[in-house]
Amino acid sequence: MLGLSFPANDGKRVPFDRIVRSVGGGQLRGTLGGRIVPLTRFNEQLIEELQHDSFPLSIPGTTTGDQALDYLREVWQRARSAPARLANDVRDVLPLAYAYCLDDCADNPLLRNRWEAAVVEAVAFVDRRWIPLVDTENIYFDDVDDRRFFPETIELLTVTAGHLGNSLDEQLRTAKALRLPLLSSAFHREWRGEDGQLAPSDWVLRFDFVCQLLLSARGAEQTDSEAGENPRMELRRSQNLVLTVSSAGGAAECVPVNARLQGNVLTVSGRPVQFAADAAKELLRNRGFRQRGELAADLTGMLTAIAEDQDFQLAAEKFRRSFAPGFVPTPGIQPGSTSRDNEMATEPEGDQSQTLDAVKPAVEKPAVTEPSIPIAPPPEGAGPHEVDPRFDKSEAAKPIGDDSAETPSSRGSYTRDRAFVRQKALANELRSSLKGEITPSAGVDEADERESNVDPRGDASLGDEVYRQIAAKYERVCGRSPEVGDPHQTGWDIRSIDSKTGAKRLIEVKGRGCPWVRDQVVELSRAQVRKAFDTAAAQTSDVSWYLYVVERTDEGRFRVLPIENPTRVASAWILAGESWREIAAEPRLISISTEDNG
Repeated sequence: MLGLSFPANDGKRVPFDRIVRSVGGGQLRGTLGGRIVPLTRFNEQLIEELQHDSFPLSIPGTTTGDQALDYLREVWQRARSAPARLANDVRDVLPLAYAYCLDDCADNPLLRNRWEAAVVEAVAFVDRRWIPLVDTENIYFDDVDDRRFFPETIELLTVTAGHLGNSLDEQLRTAKALRLPLLSSAFHREWRGEDGQLAPSDWVLRFDFVCQLLLSARGAEQTDSEAGENPRMELRRSQNLVLTVSSAGGAAECVPVNARLQGNVLTVSGRPVQFAADAAKELLRNRGFRQRGELAADLTGMLTAIAEDQDFQLAAEKFRRSFAPGFVPTPGIQPGSTSRDNEMATEPEGDQSQTLDAVKPAVEKPAVTEPSIPIAPPPEGAGPHEVDPRFDKSEAAKPIGDDSAETPSSRGSYTRDRAFVRQKALANELRSSLKGEITPSAGVDEADERESNVDPRGDASLGDEVYRQIAAKYERVCGRSPEVGDPHQTGWDIRSIDSKTGAKRLIEVKGRGCPWVRDQVVELSRAQVRKAFDTAAAQTSDVSWYLYVVERTDEGRFRVLPIENPTRVASAWILAGESWREIAAEPRLISISTEDNG
């Protein structure tokens, strides 16, 4: 079999040990970034020969653990010799390769022996560089909830967990197979001061309100079973919350921490401005939020104002509008009362008797009456979310419900003409950037990304975060597992995984304040288009790039329109002369005569 290869339909020769009968769907596996080639990529005559009983070699039904190990060893070798851009090339494929290999190792002793012999070659991505794992000390798999709980003086390195698996269980299994020690095993932690007193009563009321808002913001991303796993949390205040950390052979060090969540009890120490950021991180971790910079900032703002009623109302309303527009407060929560009966309570400044009644008309909105998929959870005590039985992935035109009462007539219109006007206005700047006159610190790609994500209707009541939550809810309804990415990254907003096939969707979400019809347009940034082309060029069934347009319907609901990678679907691209001619380099009029023609 060594050196044996066959020509595929695209003219490229494929080594025999990379050919399988089928890939993708059901119990089948993916192509490992295009490395594995199914029989469908060959002509019919060759397929008949390869499948004939007289052919001496057998072709596996789908990608095998041995093929995955071959891929891993090739990645490890490239990481040592030519690591440039390798991390970007393999980050979506490595988790699948480890999973395929280790799954088959469980039932294949020969493969298990191959793995044990090859693991000494393993290389991992650590702190933006590839490092061989053998004979390298102080490299760990980070299984610790929060790295804030470690002193900065301790030197250690942790591998990029996303390369090892698509879930924590997969990552832990791969770390064990790679003989990576767990970070939690390297340190001893001791807490003191957790038995604090119950926080002031007005703090408790506002904290309950914060938890309700978080539940509402989380509702669009959690499954129905998760929605019932949110017991009431308790806020306590300690005079002195101390964490002592020690490592083997090292002296104990005190780590400054102002908030810790254990079970359902959040203990804080110091003034709100001191503990707000730590408390926000603890709550976001507990509620299962991923990297959500904007949400974390607004949550920190609410907790900073937890002792001041009027400031808290402003911060809470800002959070609600951005992340929980469908929020309806639980009856009985009035986070505006003050309390002087707790000896640890701070003295109120000014009039703190006002409650959130002032903002209730903007918060309490009518519930959805027709069957729909809510984008926020109901009040405590209500039943689980009900999904419209008519909704499925083959009928994506059906709307996802919202309880907003805004009429579409008040929203702007973003037409093709307006898009071209905007392009024209930016023509000179674009020409300058092509000549390098914009400094690297300007971040052209990042600026393009932020600009293209703006909802062109000009209505600030719904931010990008809400549209992403709706798209994430759609993915869950379709049976996939979405993960909302960092809002500051470029190229896509959501990574969604099909647990049955392992196939991934990189989803770019565009929100529309009105139906996306006629000459209404959405824009893709340079980084997004580049990601779409790169994914299409990879020719792999493991990862696909999608554009999801989320439009707000006339009924105050949302419709999700999933579009497969436009770079694969489009048969041609249009460059409008009225805009593109503006960036032509050195345009010149040329005359010819009959003599020029010969």
